[in-house]
Amino acid sequence: MSTLRVVTWNVLHTNRDQRLRLLATTVAPHRPDVVLLQESSIRHAEDLASELGMRVAAVPDDSVGLVSVPAVLSVQEPSEVRVDRLSGDEGRNYYLTTAVIQMDSVRIRIGSTHLRHTPSAWQMTEAGRKFAAESDIRIDSNTIEATVEVRLRQLAEIDDLLHRTMKPVDHEILGGDFNLVPGSREYRAIIGGSLRDSWNDATALTPQATVLARNPLVGDTPPRLRSAGSAARMLDYTLDYQFHSSGMEVDRTETIGEPTDGGTWPSDHLGLVVDYTPADRRTPGSGHG
Repeated sequence: MSTLRVVTWNVLHTNRDQRLRLLATTVAPHRPDVVLLQESSIRHAEDLASELGMRVAAVPDDSVGLVSVPAVLSVQEPSEVRVDRLSGDEGRNYYLTTAVIQMDSVRIRIGSTHLRHTPSAWQMTEAGRKFAAESDIRIDSNTIEATVEVRLRQLAEIDDLLHRTMKPVDHEILGGDFNLVPGSREYRAIIGGSLRDSWNDATALTPQATVLARNPLVGDTPPRLRSAGSAARMLDYTLDYQFHSSGMEVDRTETIGEPTDGGTWPSDHLGLVVDYTPADRRTPGSGHG
């Protein structure tokens, strides 16, 4: 059985078309089979798919003015494509986009989503709370709790869609910007069900954080930390994940998108690359180099 390589990336809707070529040149060397986007659009997804030699498998119709949606790109022709709307609380549309691909005789459902955000999300981490206390920054606990409740509702809807509404498949992969931090109530709700955190199941090649305080595209980094060098790392955190069903073996994970030598950042988030193989059909010598 060949390895399935999946990339997840929140591409930052602001000026995303100006960074599309940079995003494509960052993703292309990894030769993904599937790319899961957040903060994309129909045109953006189509343009990126063209750059990567892929096809748009699933994306919401943004003809009514939606500008920041999740999308699924794939190399092979997908089936059972769905776009399902999730609940929200701020007049914005939230979605789960899914498609089924087949590898040999194995059917794998792959989904992309982007859940309700929490402003200044670094405040949800232990290090962030410590920094806020030391810097006399007031944390709005009511706003954090309200956004947590929205995400919990959205996750319950996703679980219902995947496991009660949609047709059964052999394996599942769900990726995206979940806007939650490891160990949170929402995180525990996911791994307490039928899905596993792909990062924790693999040999990681890079640190887990997907939002880096030193990234100039991250708008909520406290100003005094933005140029603080290594000290800024205390506010690095994770919002982006891939989760998989227990029948998938995770071979490796890696974050991508941090430039070297002061180059341009493709997004305010890093991308996440994960290699999968169905656990009961592993074949030596196959997959990506």
